[in-house]
Amino acid sequence: MPFASEMGHPPGISAGRGPAALSALREIVGEFPKITFIVHGKVSLGMAVYVVLGKLTQKAIETAKGMAERDKKADQIIRAAGGKLLANHYTLGRYDFVAIVDLPSTETLAKILLEIGKWGTVSTETMMVLPPEEVYKAASSV
Repeated sequence: MPFASEMGHPPGISAGRGPAALSALREIVGEFPKITFIVHGKVSLGMAVYVVLGKLTQKAIETAKGMAERDKKADQIIRAAGGKLLANHYTLGRYDFVAIVDLPSTETLAKILLEIGKWGTVSTETMMVLPPEEVYKAASSV
């Protein structure tokens, strides 16, 4: 499924954010099969979303001029595995970057992280994203 920004906007629906935009999208495509996330205008439908916190290694710092090319290559690896890079930001503080990825499975996540890890330029910590509704549903049965 292409990102919303790649699909354009359906007739009569303007670009927007928040509940109104999500409601308008639901009217067009019906209920989503799984959890939906919208990150920087990119829509994720039906896959697991992960937040990847990363630290650059000394090797990455020594080869900093190659960062843009490594980022492009990482995006290609994610897409080849059937996933989407929803966001990638460099940060100041405990972590050097934060990426949000939409992937078909945890196994796919592991393969991607191992492939990128072979470069020796990053170490990562990954969290699976759970939307509030999913947690509320689980909590209601406790």
